[in-house]
Amino acid sequence: EAILTTTYLYNKTSNSSIDFKTPYYLKYNKMPNLEHIRVFGSLAYYKEPSGFTKKLDSIATPYYLIGFTSPNIYKLCNPKTNKVITSRD
Repeated sequence: EAILTTTYLYNKTSNSSIDFKTPYYLKYNKMPNLEHIRVFGSLAYYKEPSGFTKKLDSIATPYYLIGFTSPNIYKLCNPKTNKVITSRD
């Protein structure tokens, strides 16, 4: 996952070998949107879907950000179970 995230970020950042343009810009002829980028490994809380929690359980579970699949879709890893999920915002 770390290599995929590195590739995703590399394609959206400028590079001196191509006149400080991004590979994304060269392909789509527009600047990439970087507003959704978050720090790799940062703590994120995933809200469990209703029906999967009991009445007194917490509704959010701590996960760690391990990647991006597209803008506003994040890959999260549960440190207790090593389960990887995708989540929007």
